[in-house]
Amino acid sequence: MNRLTSQQRKLAYLACIVVLLVPVIILGRPSAPASRGAKADAGGVLATLRTEHDLGEQSFGNVDPSSATMNLILLGLRGPAANLLWIDLERAKDTKNWARCLSLTNSIILLQPHFQKVWAFNGWNLAYNISVEWDDVRDRYLWVKEGAKFFKKGTVRNDRFTELFWYTGDTIGKKIGRSDEWEYFRQFFLRDPDPKYNVNNEAGPDPELNPDRLDNYAVAKEWYIKAREKHKAPKSVKQHILDESLFLSYPARAEFDMAIAQQKEGIFSKDPWERGFTEWTQVYGQEQILVKATGLERQIFIQLESTLEDIKRRATSEEEQKELIEWTDRYQKIANYPYWRMRALAEAESETAEAHKDLYDAGQAYIAGDTPKSEELAFQGLTRFEKLTERYPNLLTDETSIEEMMIGQFVWRESYRQNNAEDFPETYPLRNLWIEQQPRVQDYEKEFIRRYAGLNR
Repeated sequence: MNRLTSQQRKLAYLACIVVLLVPVIILGRPSAPASRGAKADAGGVLATLRTEHDLGEQSFGNVDPSSATMNLILLGLRGPAANLLWIDLERAKDTKNWARCLSLTNSIILLQPHFQKVWAFNGWNLAYNISVEWDDVRDRYLWVKEGAKFFKKGTVRNDRFTELFWYTGDTIGKKIGRSDEWEYFRQFFLRDPDPKYNVNNEAGPDPELNPDRLDNYAVAKEWYIKAREKHKAPKSVKQHILDESLFLSYPARAEFDMAIAQQKEGIFSKDPWERGFTEWTQVYGQEQILVKATGLERQIFIQLESTLEDIKRRATSEEEQKELIEWTDRYQKIANYPYWRMRALAEAESETAEAHKDLYDAGQAYIAGDTPKSEELAFQGLTRFEKLTERYPNLLTDETSIEEMMIGQFVWRESYRQNNAEDFPETYPLRNLWIEQQPRVQDYEKEFIRRYAGLNR
């Protein structure tokens, strides 16, 4: 090179620059969207990889062009810009500027689309925190929907994040199904109060969340199943919300929650209990759950549906058998596995559905002032429950079942007291339960009064 003249060196440098530009262009050529008369350009190798792995962040977000935030973005300071938006979001929340809250939330996710906690926090904020600030139940439902839609959008943008799929199902299931406004929310999920979803002058569901007009717990189950599949996928980001033994139970629990909610609404079907029992025992109960690992060579997996005979067949030594029994028992208790197995089995019987219906109809008759009918139905329902407890004794230790039977006792007793001059008979259905629950009878009486508002007393 020293023997070259100045002009020759310049030409050599120029040739090297041209040669080096070739890989730079191949690797770094940016992508371009489709325009009039031109097709979309995937760009170079790096742009293609960004698109393939969903790592591109080419949008500046919905940010005011004249704001300090935009100045930071143009300088490449996305982090500080996002922090300013978070501060603005808190200010908008304090001043109850909800429209700006939603706008700022959408701007934040455009700047930070691949931070899981950004989606988790803002989705929860919309569905739980902002929704309760409204007085009208329809407005509350609107913001619960916004939260669920936000989580759903997160699953599209980050389809490897298991937790976002679970949060979507949890919002549609529990927030809609267990809120204080659950009766309205469940109706709205099938018949949205927003007129734009009316079809042939009939209210329909929001197609973005419920295109098939299903029960909210049925839709939640679909999302829980997707979350379970993502959790098992090799390249997914694993969930850290719950212990795996609990996380995997949610598809089956959604069926149980649906059945319980329908019973409160006066719908007594054994179908969700049957589906839940199958899901609980044949799918969830057969899952291989890792409970202990001391290196790759020493891992212990259990199945919650395993019986003692199953464990004996599986164990290769007495020590392993003892260990499997201990871990299986421990995790069955964590998941409350035997209880839900027994409950689903009992509830799947026609006699159980009829017992629930009798007590429900008795309560409705009592509210209507038809005490002869409420007395007859309550006595009939309690008689059915007494027969069920003979086959399923664990029902007498289940708080939910005990409460239902005790409230049924109060409906029958109050109806009997108004219809008859004589004292209560010496024998009646579930008499032993009534005697055993005397220490808590005042609590059940308060619940009876709360449900029926002291009517006919």
